[in-house]
Amino acid sequence: MKNVVILFFLFLSTFSLLAKQEFVIPKMEISPVIDGVISEGEWDHALKFDKSYQIIIEDNIEPTEKTEFYLGYDDENIYVLGKCYMQNKDDITVYHCERDAIARTDRIIIHLDTFLSNDKAYRIGTNILGGKEDAIYTNNGYDMSIDIPFDSKGNLTDFGYVLEIAILLRNLKYKSGKNVKWGGYLRRETMKNRKNNHEIVSPFPFSKNSSSRFDDYPIFIFEDLPTNRNLKIIPSFITSYSEDSDEITDIKDTNKKFSPEINIFFEPNSYLTSTITVNPDFNIIEADALNIEVNNRFPIFYGEKRPFFIEQTNPFEIPINIFHTRNIIEPLWGVKAGGEIGRYSFYGLAAMDEDAPGERFFENYEGDNSNTLFCFSGLTRQLTSDGSMLRTAATLRKFENYYNYVLSLDNNIRFWKNFTWENQLVASQDKTIEDKAENGFSFYESLSFYNKNWSIFCSAKGISPLFKADLGYIPEPDIRSYYNYSGYSQFHDESSNIRKIVYGTESWIKYDYSNTDMIEWSVEPEIDIYLRNKITLDISADKHKILFGEEYHDTHSISSSVSINTFNTFGGNFWLTAGKSLWYDWDNPVIENSLEYGSWLYYRPNRHIDVSLCAYNEELETFYNAQTYELRAKYQFNENLWIRGIFQICDTEYEIFDEDYRFINLYPLFAYQPNANISLYLGVTDSDDEGKDKIENTKFLDSKSTSYFFKISYAFDVM
Repeated sequence: MKNVVILFFLFLSTFSLLAKQEFVIPKMEISPVIDGVISEGEWDHALKFDKSYQIIIEDNIEPTEKTEFYLGYDDENIYVLGKCYMQNKDDITVYHCERDAIARTDRIIIHLDTFLSNDKAYRIGTNILGGKEDAIYTNNGYDMSIDIPFDSKGNLTDFGYVLEIAILLRNLKYKSGKNVKWGGYLRRETMKNRKNNHEIVSPFPFSKNSSSRFDDYPIFIFEDLPTNRNLKIIPSFITSYSEDSDEITDIKDTNKKFSPEINIFFEPNSYLTSTITVNPDFNIIEADALNIEVNNRFPIFYGEKRPFFIEQTNPFEIPINIFHTRNIIEPLWGVKAGGEIGRYSFYGLAAMDEDAPGERFFENYEGDNSNTLFCFSGLTRQLTSDGSMLRTAATLRKFENYYNYVLSLDNNIRFWKNFTWENQLVASQDKTIEDKAENGFSFYESLSFYNKNWSIFCSAKGISPLFKADLGYIPEPDIRSYYNYSGYSQFHDESSNIRKIVYGTESWIKYDYSNTDMIEWSVEPEIDIYLRNKITLDISADKHKILFGEEYHDTHSISSSVSINTFNTFGGNFWLTAGKSLWYDWDNPVIENSLEYGSWLYYRPNRHIDVSLCAYNEELETFYNAQTYELRAKYQFNENLWIRGIFQICDTEYEIFDEDYRFINLYPLFAYQPNANISLYLGVTDSDDEGKDKIENTKFLDSKSTSYFFKISYAFDVM
């Protein structure tokens, strides 16, 4: 039986490889200069793609505008050229953008699956003004938090515009050697074609009848790719001055701080990488998005933004999240390593969190704070060439003599091009302050089907009452839930004002882990309408029953939203939800009328200015009325120098307590990065909070804090 299974997977693997196009990428004798200008003979030895297709929305029809791609390499770089034709030059959309914010500009993008794994790839893009984006792409989406140094230049021409990219091999993890095969993809995105539509063009056809975009990747063959060895040392110096005050006790305090920081990157070859950080200060540059922290049943999930904790080679994405590095709050040091060898890939991380309070891990802990060790390790085995894999992972939290262990085993198996089966089994052991070992268990299983018209997804998940993962994000233990989504996409022809309509229904039901009591269920039909001129309409309704405070409560809502991106200089989203919602107070849960509405607007009057405003209002009648406003303004002098300001206001009126809670945050930031080695930041953070604690699902504070900081770093390329 075992041999039959192995032969079956080998057959699928062979069939998948035979179905892919193969292109030999030439090694360029003369390296092109990345200056946005096509010099005579500069790209003659590169591979040229001069036929392209409209993809994503359209079914591989002829584009409205012509595009030519060129691809080549040498011992140091991968080179990409995009010759982008535009009959009406006024339709070209371009602005100075911060990194990873070029999505609303005309650009070209390349995907590189450097190990032909068919489950992850580098995504690198650029626009005419040198704006950059980079990410790790998987079938779950894009991780835009990584930064991959590369060079790019663009220029307007008489036929449209030119974009050139040089990607340093030393900044990638890749398979090297003779006749190496990578997966890859090229695409051009035009914000406004002759029909005022967003157009996506590629030299490679796109299939809507597949559950994985990697099936559309052709194979790039490199005759001789060299390996590399890198050692980079980045010392940084941070100085800050803080003023803190308590408005109730009238106590004021100032603090001056000078912190040296060092990061060491060592890559012994093109397969492996390791990083060490000592005394990092991560929290002064990035600001979390603004959220209303009122009437929430569970903690809000905040994504990772700190560069050290973002894995660029083997991102760990898993349904039961046992690895969420935001739990490491004030690391004294950290070390991580990762890489790929053959069909195996691995990743490991360890960090020491300074003076972690025991209350984070134990409800009744009364001792002192203590340095806490967090560890993670993961090993993945690729089963077939279509992305099927088997993976094991483990985490550790050690606080004094108390520990938390978690062991996970998961797989992702694809059947043909449309079916995917995913499974995860997790066990945990936690040593309590009473010196008892508590064991927990959780599981997840899903089956999905995707083709051009249908999307069907079913899953089941269970988390036992004693399951605990202190390095993960597990907001709700003691559950057993079942989920389903079914959607049908209806495509319209090119002459219609409607491009696509998606009809969908989302439903789920939740029990306690023993399957004894029903805790919650919900049904939500929805319809999404994609119009010409880059307008999208969404309408949905929700019926919900929840067990809370030993009683069942019925809630419902209807929601609508519209997204308008017709114009180059301004646009945005608007949304509205109205219905009946629950006040989550264990002593007094009440159903009341609820209303939520908001908008996100952007304005870009020229290539240098980028302004956006996000406003959100949430009301529960007789209990509270909360508003948040976030204004972001940025002036980008060029791709290396910019000034940014973030102004946030949160104002909550608690009618039930006859009190208000208000805070204001201000985050101005000056950034200068003249080259890939030097970074300089100067900024201020400011916050103002008012109020007092009342109940668990409300937030009242009363303090004021202002910090001024300066940070400079330099990267030394030792080898």
